[in-house]
Amino acid sequence: MVMLPEAGSFSFHNFLSDISKNHVINEADGDNEAASFKFDGELFYIAAMPVPIPNEDIEGTAQYAYNWPTAVQDLEGHKAYILVALSSSNNNFVKHFRLITHVVNSILKTTDAIGVYIGDQSLLIPKNEYLIEVEAAAMDESLLPLNTWIYIGLRTIGDQRSGYTYGLKAFGLDEIEVIDTSAPLTSIRELLYDVSHYLISNNIKLNAGETVGSSADEKIKVGFSKAVFVEGDSYKLIF
Repeated sequence: MVMLPEAGSFSFHNFLSDISKNHVINEADGDNEAASFKFDGELFYIAAMPVPIPNEDIEGTAQYAYNWPTAVQDLEGHKAYILVALSSSNNNFVKHFRLITHVVNSILKTTDAIGVYIGDQSLLIPKNEYLIEVEAAAMDESLLPLNTWIYIGLRTIGDQRSGYTYGLKAFGLDEIEVIDTSAPLTSIRELLYDVSHYLISNNIKLNAGETVGSSADEKIKVGFSKAVFVEGDSYKLIF
């Protein structure tokens, strides 16, 4: 959902003009309030909602949004949002996320949006951060705009640090955690990002007992057990 300071800033015409610069859009129909179109064979719906996202939803996600510490204040007065929905019968998760990202990117570029809220992925992303992430991925075909797809949580309890992913299940994968280590939070985040990026890019899954690493010399053991920071079970990276 793309959050707006006021209702009425979305123009379906302007959106189509922008996204059509780099992509082929078919069967476009609708107006500034509700519209549909085909993008790479997938059916999309856009609805401009003249109401704010409930504060409790924003606040619940904002408490973990270390990338946007002023999110609650910045979004407190927003009055509308744009809902994006994809209707598909296949499970090509990466394709779906790529297409949604392009759609949201064009909405951001053609409105006075404040940012993006993706509740299912526990993400709140300011407008400029989203645009920069997508632009970087557009310049490197091997790079996914992963920070717009999954959340990487970081925790410090006493002198121990932990991290976890939230959103890998949307790709048919189990979440990943690093629990109680002395490693810096930056290293934990980098590891979770790199492993998640590798799994999603190559459509593979982790297996307990194997090792992972960013180099041939780095061997981080993989375990599988009840999750600590997310629901269900998770893979653990032990280092």
